[in-house]
Amino acid sequence: YITFWQDAGRFNNIRMSLEIVMVYAAATGRTIVLPPTQNLHLEEDGSTIQSFEDFYSFHSDEFKKRVPVISMKEFIEQEGRQDGLLKLDGKDHARIAKLASFCQNRRKSDIYCGEVFAEIAAHSNTMVAPLGTSNPDACLIFDESVFKSGQSAISPGLMTQLKKFCGYRTIVYYTQELADPDIMHFDSFQAGHRLLSHFYAFVHFTNPLFDNYYKRFVRDFLHYNDRIFCAAGKIVRIIQQEAIERGFSLDEEGGGGFSSLHVRRNDLQYKDALISEDKWWENTQELWKPKEILYFATDEKDKKFFDNFATDHDLRFLDDYWEVANLKSFAKEHLGMIDVIVASRGRAFAGTFYSTFSGYITRLRGYYGMSKFTSWYSWQPKKDEMQKGAFF
Repeated sequence: YITFWQDAGRFNNIRMSLEIVMVYAAATGRTIVLPPTQNLHLEEDGSTIQSFEDFYSFHSDEFKKRVPVISMKEFIEQEGRQDGLLKLDGKDHARIAKLASFCQNRRKSDIYCGEVFAEIAAHSNTMVAPLGTSNPDACLIFDESVFKSGQSAISPGLMTQLKKFCGYRTIVYYTQELADPDIMHFDSFQAGHRLLSHFYAFVHFTNPLFDNYYKRFVRDFLHYNDRIFCAAGKIVRIIQQEAIERGFSLDEEGGGGFSSLHVRRNDLQYKDALISEDKWWENTQELWKPKEILYFATDEKDKKFFDNFATDHDLRFLDDYWEVANLKSFAKEHLGMIDVIVASRGRAFAGTFYSTFSGYITRLRGYYGMSKFTSWYSWQPKKDEMQKGAFF
């Protein structure tokens, strides 16, 4: 089994760590145990989302062929008995079974999720995954020869490749030691065990066939559910129809017709990339076609921030489509997901450097087959960063 305590941050941090855990499960043949039902911390002011099933589809037949998934409640029912892995006694079993149905991530809560994960982590045949993006910062390498024969099997040429991939990070190989425990627990809620990296920059398979396979696994199965994509698709279609009427054309994959930006303004800890409205316009203005519609995915509430763009372009925002896309029927946590998808379909895109939200938009653009030379960042020192790099 794999158990995991989801990241303590907001949704994009949770998504990144979830993708790493899912790739690990798919590659090692383990069953994923989803965390207990709870109010997932996806927004600053709380959350109405209680399950990953509210935005992913883990129980389709095709997904289960690749990664079996069960709930924490099912896991405790199966393995919490005296003849199961955890062998909980009557009192402990009743308590953990109750928390497995619903818990909270507040330490002072009477139904604290940490009790469940502490019980699992304390089991004699549980290993807490020695992985995280701090203490030390790590990267995970899957290599068949190392698994069979140890690190001495790594050739000098391959070691050069791995050092290039991992950089300053500590290399952690998937070994028999990691394969042995009945339960591998990812304690990514806790500092030192957080997985704050995109899966493709954290996990590497030295066999390119495997590496490509698991990248396609994430692309094809760890995407938002159909309801979220359909709402976004309706908005894209409306913007594109307006663009076509103005003489703009779509690309061969049905994208474009408009361009898009992700303007992150709040809660960005990297202040050097938090630039002014004038700099946003100054650093990106040459990317846009004359009179082209610009779609803004943004947390900036003051629309005056975008006045420089409005001089030569018609601007569109998610809330312009509140009624036509029936956005009031979605939880607030879904709105950012819809925003990402709409922004990913622009002809050209400019994002906020350091933002995982922008990072996911550029990844979706790659999935659609859009050139890396159509994506930029607004921060001048890193403006062309998406168009560089040996691993692009």
